[in-house]
Amino acid sequence: MLKETMWQAIGSGFLMQMGIIMSLGMQNLYVIKKGIRKEYPFWVALTCVACEVILVVLGVVGAGALLKLAPGMEGYLMVAAAGFLLVYGGRSLYQAIWGEKVALENPVNDRPATLVGSILAAIGFSLLNPQAIFESIIFFGGMAPKFGESAPYFLVGAVMASFVWLFSLASVTTFAIPQQPSRKTMRILEATSGGILMTIGVGLIV
Repeated sequence: MLKETMWQAIGSGFLMQMGIIMSLGMQNLYVIKKGIRKEYPFWVALTCVACEVILVVLGVVGAGALLKLAPGMEGYLMVAAAGFLLVYGGRSLYQAIWGEKVALENPVNDRPATLVGSILAAIGFSLLNPQAIFESIIFFGGMAPKFGESAPYFLVGAVMASFVWLFSLASVTTFAIPQQPSRKTMRILEATSGGILMTIGVGLIV
């Protein structure tokens, strides 16, 4: 009976998190972009998974309730997220429109992307992501108590879903896309990415 409950909790966590994380948000978009450019995509995916673990754990241990008790935190979060998205989105649009060399090895000001820079950006897209925070923390914070002693297994299922999805994105975009996308392709990618991020950022503050 305990084993059955354990697998039910794992399955529920996996399916629920998969349903949440599969939507095309800024985190997924960043992983796709890094995969196409071959810029440390698996390190980026691993960083995003680690951030998802943090958010889900916070939800399971009760941070969702804390956010509800301190609604003022929501405003600060929105401002920080909007600023991050507007800066990053604006940079992408600049590269798409005016960048002289939008190519794999030159994503920002014609300088190669660094591992540290890629990881820091992944952390920003994951932890300064209001949608992810409110979905992961509040949703999982509300769902976990329903599983009682099996809540840790519910968490395991959610983490498994994050790992499977993000590493699948990284793998597909890394190995299924040509090694040298054309300049036009990269401009389209930058413009699409920048437009989406700027739209989300503006939406957070208006």
